[in-house]
Amino acid sequence: MSTFLNVLAWLTKLRLQEPWLIYLLPLGGLIVGLLFTLFKVFAGADIKLLIENKNPSTKIKDLIAESMGAWVSHLFGASVGREGVSVYLSLGISKVLKSFFLKLAPDLRDRAFLASGFSVALGSPWAAVIFSFEIARVKPKSFFDVVFIFVTSYLSYEFSGLFRVSHLVLPKIKTFSGNFESWLGILILAGALFLASNLFLWLLKKIKNFLLVKKISFERSLIGGGILISFLYFIVGTDKYAGLGIESIMLGFQNQLYVEDAVFKILFTALAIAFGFRGGEFTPFVWIGLAVASGLNHYLINFIPAEDLILYLALSFVAIYSYVKKIPLTYMVLTLEFFGLIYFPQIALFSFVFFISLFYKSEKWSAHSDR
Repeated sequence: MSTFLNVLAWLTKLRLQEPWLIYLLPLGGLIVGLLFTLFKVFAGADIKLLIENKNPSTKIKDLIAESMGAWVSHLFGASVGREGVSVYLSLGISKVLKSFFLKLAPDLRDRAFLASGFSVALGSPWAAVIFSFEIARVKPKSFFDVVFIFVTSYLSYEFSGLFRVSHLVLPKIKTFSGNFESWLGILILAGALFLASNLFLWLLKKIKNFLLVKKISFERSLIGGGILISFLYFIVGTDKYAGLGIESIMLGFQNQLYVEDAVFKILFTALAIAFGFRGGEFTPFVWIGLAVASGLNHYLINFIPAEDLILYLALSFVAIYSYVKKIPLTYMVLTLEFFGLIYFPQIALFSFVFFISLFYKSEKWSAHSDR
């Protein structure tokens, strides 16, 4: 897992040094398509199917193809993340090595590997435990299960440090004005992020339906998607929206992202995922969430107190990812783990307002990629 992340970080650094690589994304699509054809990998495999044991038999070649597909996607600038593949690989390893863990219940084994991948990728061992249960929509069978998964998650996180896996260094929340405008701003932010989340889901669904109706093959989809995305990069005139966008995430914390940035990142991420590029959604969703909060601050500059901006950015950080995956408890623990415990009431209020619609939404909205 650490090797996968370190190679991906090196390829991302190479792309940033050679920005012309984004115009070779069609070649990247061709390579990914050939990889999956060569390894005879089921292109529709995802975390949800693995969790439910509905995935075709997982083999080492599947994990190799998925890793290489993500590396190629990032090298040529597809707007995808890394965490989805990390979790997929961890869960896949659990399936491949199941014969070595016969004394462990299969569900417990899978949860432990799932949490390990999440913890290594995000640097969040506590939230990884919650995620391992919430993403599968199951409850812990015993206190021992929780402890075992936490120990596995924490050790994986510590070992990742030995392999120099990098994680974002995030600012801690230090102030909150606490006036009426500040609390109202939290509600406005929840509404803006709700719209951004559903815009992504709507756009992704439309693109996938188009590809389905046109009966476009996985390989042709990747090449055609690469051509379209590269052309749009050229039209926009920047590689700002390509790849992970870690450097742009830091701009968000400096209040240098705008609402239009969020819209463009939603477009490029939906296109990349729908057309089949490998990676995930977490980091692009972080990017989008910060752009929404930063952009909202620009529009409401005389309304939102300056000292509250970091709190709003913190609330936005993993909001869209958590909404799309329907993991509100993971959202709360992740936000507290990343930014500190002191502002739990604000995080709780935002969570209630932002996620309440999930209890009323139809299952049709959950049709999206789990990587």
